[in-house]
Amino acid sequence: MEEKTSRRTASIPQFTNSPTMVIMVGLPARGKTYISTKLTRYLNWIGTPTKVFNLGQYRREAVSYKNYEFFLPDNM
Repeated sequence: MEEKTSRRTASIPQFTNSPTMVIMVGLPARGKTYISTKLTRYLNWIGTPTKVFNLGQYRREAVSYKNYEFFLPDNM
């Protein structure tokens, strides 16, 4: 009789050397920065080098605005 050989797959995700990007979007004050920071700390802890890029910081440095009129649709 033939023996059945079972293959077990690892439950650990297999990472590749290709860059991966995680983008957080959503309403203000919903925990995007908090989750991003925690995820970055965990991935760095397990040996996966990560970085956090906060677009808001880049935008604030590049463009100075003083009120809500900057975000109006007719502001071109």
